[in-house]
Amino acid sequence: MAHWELNNKVTVWSSTQVPHYLHRELAKVFGLPKAHIRVIAPPVGGGFGGKSDPFSHEFAVALLSKKCGHPVKIVLDREEAFYCHRGRHPVRMIVKSGVKQDGTITAVHFQSFLDGGAYSSYGLASTYYTGALLGVTYQIPAYKFDGIRVYTNKPACGPKRGHGTTQPRFAFECHLDKIAEHLGLEPAAYRKRILTPPNSRTVNDLRVTSTAAAECIDQVVERSGWGDKFRKLPYGKGVGLALSTYISGAGLPIYWNDMPHSGATLKVDRGGGVTVYCGVSDIGQGCDSLLACIAAEELGIEPEDVRVVAGDTDLSPVDLGSYSSRVTFMAGNAVLSAARTMRERILAAVAEKLEVPAERLDASWRQVYDVEDRARCVTFEEACVLAESKEGTLASVGSYKPPRGIGGTYKGAGVGPFAGL
Repeated sequence: MAHWELNNKVTVWSSTQVPHYLHRELAKVFGLPKAHIRVIAPPVGGGFGGKSDPFSHEFAVALLSKKCGHPVKIVLDREEAFYCHRGRHPVRMIVKSGVKQDGTITAVHFQSFLDGGAYSSYGLASTYYTGALLGVTYQIPAYKFDGIRVYTNKPACGPKRGHGTTQPRFAFECHLDKIAEHLGLEPAAYRKRILTPPNSRTVNDLRVTSTAAAECIDQVVERSGWGDKFRKLPYGKGVGLALSTYISGAGLPIYWNDMPHSGATLKVDRGGGVTVYCGVSDIGQGCDSLLACIAAEELGIEPEDVRVVAGDTDLSPVDLGSYSSRVTFMAGNAVLSAARTMRERILAAVAEKLEVPAERLDASWRQVYDVEDRARCVTFEEACVLAESKEGTLASVGSYKPPRGIGGTYKGAGVGPFAGL
C-alpha cells in the first residue's frame, strides 16, 4: 500500500524483508530525496528469503498513488503471487572428488548450472553460494568451483532460505553416500571423521568458530534408531543422513560502504518504560521478541517491559534486513551496545544515591542493588528517575558492522562474519 502526499512525500507499507533496500530503490526510481520516502514493514508472517527483493508492484503502487492523489493498495491473487515470486533455482550439478582408501578427501571439483529465469534478482549471490559454502562442512584441502547462471523464459528465481546452498548440499551428501558405499564405510561415522574442526578456516578462507556438528550427528543417530534401520528396512524403504552449513550474518552490504550494518536507538522514560527502535523486519522468526530480551537482560528488567519499534525507516536507524541469519548476530549486537550505554548511565546515578561505587551495583528483577548488601536497592523506575534527573532525557544508540580482517584473502571470503555448522 502507498500514500503519495501533497507535500511530495510518499509512504509505502510492504511485507518486505529489507525495508532499507526498498527505501533506497524507491528514491532512485522516483528521483526523490531519501528523506521524503518512508517504508513501513508490518509484522506480516513469513518471508523465507523470497521477500528480499524490491518487487515491481511496490513501485507501481507508489506511482498509482501519485497519479490519483489517494492511497492505493495492491493485492496479488495466488496466481499473481507465483508469477511475481522469486522461487528457488533449479540447479544441475557435477561433482568430482579425489578420495583416499580410508575416505579422506584430497580434492573436489564442483560445477553448478543455475536456471535463473528471466531476471537477475539475487542470482549472482545464489550462484556464488552454490560453491562458496560447499567446503565448510567437511575438510577439503583443494577445491575448484565453476558456476554459471542461465537466463531462461521463466519466472525469475532468487533468494530462498539458504539460497544457493541447499541444492549443492543435496548433491554433495549423495556424493558422500556413494563414496561411503564404494569404500565400505558407515555413512554417519564417515561424516564425523571428515568434519571441519572448530576454530579453523576452510580452504577458501571462511572462518569456522565453534561447531556442534559431531554432537548433532550423534543425536540424530541415537534418536532416529539409525543402527536398527540403516540397511535393515524392507526393500524400497530406507533412512538417510545429511549435514548442512550456512553463514550467520552477511559480511558486506549490497552496496559497499563503511557504515554500520545494523543500528539501534534505546529510549527510557521516567516511568521505567523502555523502547527499542531498530530497522529489522520481523518475518516470523521472532526478532522483535529477541531484541526485547537482549535489552531487558542488560537493563535488569523483564522482556514485557520493553517495546520494540521495528521496520519503519522514519523511526528506526538503518538495518540491512532480515536475511542470512543476520538479525540476532548484528541487530542483537547493536541493541546490546545501546543497552550497555544506558545501563552505565543508570547505575552511575544510583551509585550517587546509594553512595557506593558503580561497579558494586547490579540490576535484575526490576531492581538496581548493591551486590554486597542486597537490601540497599531501588526499583528500576526509581533508578530511571534518578538518571533522568541527573542527565536529562535518557536515550542511547548502538550499532554494529563486521570487523575488518574476519574474511580471508580469496574473492568472496568475507561473505559472512562466521560460518555456522
